[in-house]
Amino acid sequence: MIYYLSNSLLTISKKTFCIFFFTTIIQNVISQIDLKVEYFGTSNYMHEVKPSFFGSSEKNRVGNSKGESKVYQANISLPLSLSVNEKGQPKLWAIAFGGTYTNLNNYDFTEPHVIPEITNFNIGLVHVRPLNEKLSLMAILGGSLNMVHSNINQISLNNALLNLGAVFIKQVNPNFKAGLGVAVNNTFGYPMILPVVYIKWTTQKKRFSVNFSLLRGAEINVKYNLNKTLNIGVIAENKGQGAFLKRNAKNVIFTHQYSTFGITPEIKLAKGLSMPIVVGFSSRRNAQFRERKLSTLFDYKHSYFFDLAPYFSVRMKYNFGK
Repeated sequence: MIYYLSNSLLTISKKTFCIFFFTTIIQNVISQIDLKVEYFGTSNYMHEVKPSFFGSSEKNRVGNSKGESKVYQANISLPLSLSVNEKGQPKLWAIAFGGTYTNLNNYDFTEPHVIPEITNFNIGLVHVRPLNEKLSLMAILGGSLNMVHSNINQISLNNALLNLGAVFIKQVNPNFKAGLGVAVNNTFGYPMILPVVYIKWTTQKKRFSVNFSLLRGAEINVKYNLNKTLNIGVIAENKGQGAFLKRNAKNVIFTHQYSTFGITPEIKLAKGLSMPIVVGFSSRRNAQFRERKLSTLFDYKHSYFFDLAPYFSVRMKYNFGK
């Protein structure tokens, strides 16, 4: 797995599946456990036709079809070796692994436009090292399994995805750092290069922060530290899951991408342990089949999605290093 942005950026939402795995690991290079549950309320299933990339679109409901969804995620990262130089810069080897199970409850469908479940597993070896006083390198070698079921006995090579990547991260000043790199994977059956971008800015007093990244899909997170036990903020995200399968004798990808917006209180339960909660809405939840070929990245004419719906998530993060 590895990332996919959104329809406004070269149909980035169709690519979320390509980069999610690599970028998930980037954010968890220290010893950490991260658990999350997401819930999407019931909404109508829609078909959108767009004559041109910049043209207006026509949206219609697909019969009486509607659906809701739950997403369960778990990610763990553990350092294999860690050292810090005289300037406080880390040199790290770590292993990161995790999984996501997506349950799609679909109602009143007369055509097989969607599937009932998606299961993703990933594992990767991560290396971080300083290159100079302000520049560091993060590299990863890994793989993932991306399935339309949860039966281990039905796993095949068609479900596997290999991932390579490297990101150069510069500490511009104490409050701002930025990263740029590439990820390479075989989402479309042959190696393909995709960009990875990371930007983070935090105010000097550490009470107000703005984080923007194109890592786990796309994310903008603005928060204010009220006290030692509570942060409050707003968040906007675009991310998702995907699976490889055979359909009508063709290799296809089923992608499940979504854009969410919400208010996010974060409760600090103990040293290193916090619980972010998001209450808001999902503006669009794409759920559709695409052929596993490069041209599907630029197919903007037809898309299928679930409409506006309430959204809720709860997450538990434990950082052994804090």
